[in-house]
Amino acid sequence: MKIILAAVLFSLIISCAGAGQDSHSKEVFKITDPIIMAVEQYKIENNEYPRTLNVLAPDYILKLPQAKLDDLGVDYRSRKQNQSYRFRFNVSSTGRCSYTPETKWECSDK
Repeated sequence: MKIILAAVLFSLIISCAGAGQDSHSKEVFKITDPIIMAVEQYKIENNEYPRTLNVLAPDYILKLPQAKLDDLGVDYRSRKQNQSYRFRFNVSSTGRCSYTPETKWECSDK
């Protein structure tokens, strides 16, 4: 019984330390949250998502932290003829996190 309990606890600890749980990911989530809100507001007013993030400042976000996004390896892409978008960044040599309006944040170690 103790071995089974130890195995369950170990698997919970491992899953908590997975992709998207590290400090780099948390920083990306914090930086992109106001940008995502700006992108969504842009969509409401323009009936499409922006092709680039540059069009957001200063009307939708005071200043775009482009240098910080670049440092963190965050990529933005307009998709489906500007009717969707994706933020993406690598979390390790094999892991990746992606955000779309349809799925929100999804991270994997694959």
